Amino acid sequence: MATKIYDKQGFSILRAGDGFIVYNNNKAFKEGHSHLRNYSACIRVIYCIRHKKIPKRTSFYFLQSLIRVASDEDYKAKVQALIDVRVQKGKKRGYYNNRF
Repeated sequence: MATKIYDKQGFSILRAGDGFIVYNNNKAFKEGHSHLRNYSACIRVIYCIRHKKIPKRTSFYFLQSLIRVASDEDYKAKVQALIDVRVQKGKKRGYYNNRF
């Protein structure tokens, strides 16, 4: 059972099990929610969506959460473009010292 712990400006945060669910009240629950591990990540999702911010140093999961929860199509397209660029670049190689 989920308990609502935040409800402001069209967004809700629910405590569910050992994680949290951030939810856009203007969308159907199935289409407009995402599961996150901590409360501050949920607040950050809401902040980024409200202020149209696209965080550069985050995981793919966080970016996909932004797409799921957001309702602005232009914002979602910009976040998806960032995901596409990251996938195209691939994973960075780690540092390897050949001297030894």
